[in-house]
Amino acid sequence: IVKSKKPTYLVLNSTFHPGWKVIPNTDSISRNYIFENIRILKADLVSEKKHGVLNGYANVWQVNGASSYSIVFLPDVYSAMGKFISWLGLLISVMVIAAVRFKRMKSR
Repeated sequence: IVKSKKPTYLVLNSTFHPGWKVIPNTDSISRNYIFENIRILKADLVSEKKHGVLNGYANVWQVNGASSYSIVFLPDVYSAMGKFISWLGLLISVMVIAAVRFKRMKSR
């Protein structure tokens, strides 16, 4: 989280990738919870027109006026969502198979 009240540049000293996004007006982000990931995906992001490369490798955004910013890597958010959906699908499949087997055993 970076706090700034006037126009400035926000620099992330990490290899440039278009998956890095800036969310203005956020206090904290925890990607451990599915609902937090949904909130990140629904958030208003700083425009791609204000995202660029600095010194040949770093990410830079021109930001102005929000009280705080959070930087997220969207591929990580997509991965966490996919993992959750996969585990949920596996759990439902196991429950259905168990219910079918239980019903078959009970009908004998």
